[in-house]
Amino acid sequence: MEEKTLNSQIIYQGSVISLKVDEVSLPDGKKGQREVITHNGGVVIIAITPEQKLVLVEQFRYSIGQKLLEFPAGRLNSLQENPSEAAKRELQEETGYIAGQIKLLSFAYSAPGFCSEKLYFYLATNLQQGLACPDEDEFVNTVLLTKQELSEKIKTGQINDCKTLAGWALLDKV
Repeated sequence: MEEKTLNSQIIYQGSVISLKVDEVSLPDGKKGQREVITHNGGVVIIAITPEQKLVLVEQFRYSIGQKLLEFPAGRLNSLQENPSEAAKRELQEETGYIAGQIKLLSFAYSAPGFCSEKLYFYLATNLQQGLACPDEDEFVNTVLLTKQELSEKIKTGQINDCKTLAGWALLDKV
């Protein structure tokens, strides 16, 4: 059931993603074409304050033209970057919170039909408030919710970001 790459051509190289078109040998011997977005991967942080509030961020997402309420997240700067270090960095950059303890819960592929992005889900606890320092082009508002409030927002469709929904499901198992 495996496919083998016969040749590969990068048709776009950006700062966050690249797009390649591969010719592949299919399991039945025929040839096929695959369009693949390559991405360094990312981290999703499920942060819980000492008051048992979940830390989320609200930000405008240009690709869909609307604001989303989501768990803090960010991309790995390179394929070699340690995901737990990236999770600590992204949490502090976006929200100001500094994690005293961070634990890997799981990982998932965001869209494996066409994208290599692997998301690492972390639980951050023993938080201390510090200063947020978002990237120059990043405008976020920190939102604190109880588990009940987050659950209600999910049920009513106010939260529909896939990584946040997956993080919520993982949190339910902790």
